[in-house]
Parts: sequence; structure tokens; C-alpha cells
Amino acid sequence: MNRELADQSAASPRRYCTICESHFPQFSWAGRDVPILNELCVVGAGRRRAVCPVCRSLDRDRLLYAYLSANLIRRNGPIQLMHFAPEPALRSILSKLPNVAYTSADLTRKDVTLNLDIRNLHNIEDQRYSLVICNHVLEHIDDDARALSELYRILAPGSQAILQVPFSRQIENTLEDPSIIAPDERRKHFGQRDHVRIYQLDDYLRRVSNAGFDVTLEPATKLADQRSCEELGLNPDEPLVVARKS
Repeated sequence: MNRELADQSAASPRRYCTICESHFPQFSWAGRDVPILNELCVVGAGRRRAVCPVCRSLDRDRLLYAYLSANLIRRNGPIQLMHFAPEPALRSILSKLPNVAYTSADLTRKDVTLNLDIRNLHNIEDQRYSLVICNHVLEHIDDDARALSELYRILAPGSQAILQVPFSRQIENTLEDPSIIAPDERRKHFGQRDHVRIYQLDDYLRRVSNAGFDVTLEPATKLADQRSCEELGLNPDEPLVVARKS
């Protein structure tokens, strides 16, 4: 490498993954370029540079892990964690923490602890878990009110759930239509073949509150701490939805 190229390489911005603690020149591309997602500026979806080239974590994974690192997983007491539709990079690190009793769940996946329908968690007792992670799941669920009610039921008092979904601030109401069932039509209207809605943010927060939760938003810019969102591959417009059972 000649001196000029070396100087350019040294001056180029570096990216950092908080999950695998790797440095690299740039995040890889994630998502698809779908017209409805671009039109509505849907946060948490669409084409973007968001994938860690080392551990394959997404922006939302790193956002969640930044919050857990600062607020939960370093505490001494045990954590009973239920992780729905587990993201591989997050599962890899959370399941190995000594103070975490880790359980994963999904409707159909074979690589989880339990196969469960989130709308009917009948074999899980009340107040079983001290932390629930449900990241980009509810946009797939027809009866999200029932799912939220079940999540509230299995969560212990004083505990919390992380409930991320893709959302838009460009619409007045959540877009959903139960008559749209064809995969291609769902992709056209909701951005993905197995999505059943695009949430409007305020409406989504109301739905979570209606299930009994106290809801707060943790801004990505706050969770980035001393590093920038760009360096960590976080979307500065995507807050973390933290739902507490009081």
C-alpha cells in the first residue's frame, strides 16, 4: 500500500459492534428496498447499512444490547429471561451470561427452547419471567392485543419487556387490513410478505399501554453513550421501547 492510500485508510471512519466488539470499515447492507417502506419512512425496516460483518448482528440487536449492558445484565441478581424469535447474535451472548436463566421461544423454529404461540402462552405460569425480549415480532401477529396481554401476564411485577417493532411517524393511524392475506399484497401494503401491519408509533405505544404496561422510550442517541450512532450502526430515529409491569 502506498503512503497516500495508507493515509486515506487511516483517516477513514471506523465502525464498532458492541456485541462482538469488532472494529471494521463499514456495516453491511440489510433489508429490502420496498416502495411502501421508503414512502412512509418506516423506522427499523427497509434497505440500510446495519449488519455487522463479523457477528451478523443488526442495528436493532446492538441497540437492545446497549440498553441491557447499561441497565440489566451487569446486575448481581438472577434474571429469568424469555427471548422470542431470538436473534442469533444476541442469543449467543445472552445465553452465556452467568446470572441469566435463558429461555428462547418461537412458533415454528427448531433452534429454540420452546415452540409457543405468543397469543396463547398457556403452559407458562403467571409472573414467570423478569425480562422479556420480543424484537420485531408483533408486526407478524394478527391479534397483537392478545399477544401483549400474554406477555404482561408472564412478566413478574417490577420487571420489563423490550418490545421493538418497525413503525412510521408519517401516518396518522396504524395501517392494517385483515382482508389482505396474499403474501405479495402484504409486501406491497406492509413491506414484508409475512407482516400484517405498519404501526404508527403513538398508536403502538397506546396498544402497549392498554395491555397494562408503563411505556418509556430510550433514544438511540442516549444509548450510543460516548460513540456516535453512525459508528455503532444505530438508527438515531429508532428509540428502544421499554415496557414495565408496575
